Amino acid sequence: MRESGGLQQASSPDPHRAVAEIISATVLSGSVLSSIPPTVSAASFAAPSTGDFSEMKALIVDDNNMSRITLASVLRDCGIGRIKTVPGTHQARVHLQANTYDVILCEYHFSGPESGQDLLDEIRYTRMVPFRTVFFMVTGEATYERVAEVVENAPDDYLLKPFKPAALEERLHKALAKKIALLPIYQKMEAKDFEGALSICKKTVRELDTYWLDAARIGAELSLYLKRHKQAQVFFDIVLKAKALPWAKLGLAQLAYSSDDAAKARGTLEALVSNTSAYADAYDLLARIYFEEGQLSQALDTLRRGVEATPANLQRLQKLGSLAYFVGEAAESEAMLAKAFRLGFGSRAFDLQSVLQLALLAQARGASAKDIERFCLPLETALAKTPDDFRLSTLTQIAQVCAAMARKNPAEVVQRVKAMEGWLEHPEFDFECACNLLSLLGLVGSQEIRLPDAPLWVQRTARRHCISKTAADLLCASLGGLKELIEIVEKEQAQVTFQANDAMSRLLKGDADGTALRLTQVARETLNARLFGLAESLAIKHRDRLSDASMSLILQAQEVRQQFCSRGTQVSLARMAEAGRSAKTLPFP
Repeated sequence: MRESGGLQQASSPDPHRAVAEIISATVLSGSVLSSIPPTVSAASFAAPSTGDFSEMKALIVDDNNMSRITLASVLRDCGIGRIKTVPGTHQARVHLQANTYDVILCEYHFSGPESGQDLLDEIRYTRMVPFRTVFFMVTGEATYERVAEVVENAPDDYLLKPFKPAALEERLHKALAKKIALLPIYQKMEAKDFEGALSICKKTVRELDTYWLDAARIGAELSLYLKRHKQAQVFFDIVLKAKALPWAKLGLAQLAYSSDDAAKARGTLEALVSNTSAYADAYDLLARIYFEEGQLSQALDTLRRGVEATPANLQRLQKLGSLAYFVGEAAESEAMLAKAFRLGFGSRAFDLQSVLQLALLAQARGASAKDIERFCLPLETALAKTPDDFRLSTLTQIAQVCAAMARKNPAEVVQRVKAMEGWLEHPEFDFECACNLLSLLGLVGSQEIRLPDAPLWVQRTARRHCISKTAADLLCASLGGLKELIEIVEKEQAQVTFQANDAMSRLLKGDADGTALRLTQVARETLNARLFGLAESLAIKHRDRLSDASMSLILQAQEVRQQFCSRGTQVSLARMAEAGRSAKTLPFP
């Protein structure tokens, strides 16, 4: 895609204005595009220009009853007519999932394990609030300013207790003024007109309008999403000059990662987390890079540091628990996933994959049927609501087999497992599902329950999903140490590599058509994303050497890939409501 021009680096941004706008909520959950909220009415946002807040809705989240009463009184004095108060983060989630609020006032420190920052991270990650909602953090901790400067999801503003009603009203006016000024950008994004949103961002920065720095930050994320890497670099450089260093450095790391320069991204991130340990969002991308490079121990340690910085963040708890599961740290995995289950079950940020892994872990340590059945129940309940959901069906069926094993009923186990054979050729039998199935086969094999087809199932699964060394390592880890089945995975990984090399060797001999024929043949036979990818790369790089018949074969194979390998060669830890698949948000690195 051609880079669009029209924006030069601002030569001398006003440092006073820049500093005033550094703490901003316009970049959400590592990417403003990862949480495009549903379009909502902006009617109430016409009021602030006249100073009339009577039609606005506010939510107060505070576990101190007197504080809730005081804050509500202050908001009423400001003229806000509709106010809801709740005592904790769980109740806040319930109301935010059902209602749209114009203003949220949230206490930073709660008596439980979660903080107001954890709630802010979650509601933006899961799109519970539109961009235009104003979020104020209320705290008695004078050190909070340092927190706000280094978190990715900074609030629109924060209030130190005690404060005067006039101070809140003044800051509310300012926060709403910024939201109104940026509203045209938000509206374009919510309508998925990203080109239009980017155009407004560039214009705002060019003219150094009041909120140009916020527009630059949004523009950087839009440019990354649209693969305008040079444009993104310009925006990030502007933000760096304005001294918004941690966020911009993370953005530059994302830019390097998107440009396939993982080494540069890793170096930037390692420096960032060593200098700004509280900037937890950097740990996520750094762990992902380590993970994709096959450095699972480093990825695990990085996620531990991220969880240490944000101990109640549901996404990080689940990522850490999932990776710990694969590297054999069963106790740590169960502790992290159980904590996520306690804190976030019912939240959009909680992924039911975590429930299945808890069931598998419970079965592995010999838990009772009653203990495992309590994990089956939420899965069965969710499946009853969406019975055609393939993923939920697989999670539920595997958990039910774990319960049958705990009941010492091998006949039921065999019957239930045999019913899963159809998964192997299903379009939605993705890498996560493959690991879950192999985990189950490993558990069944460890209890000496005879499954004659288990080696063939492992072979077919590995043939499809051995797309990289990391993928093969995780598939092997899923089998729980069963050597005979692990050897099958290793053999299939070697076979896929051989098939790829054999096909590409024909290209070196000048036979591009022979390469296309062989690649498309084995790709369709194995449904392996790596082989499909090589065929598509061949069409891009050697189009002039391919016949029309070969191009037709590749296009046909591409249709099969889109059906069976929609995620390409990406290996995912766990979905975790994944700013992606279930929420149907935009894919973003």
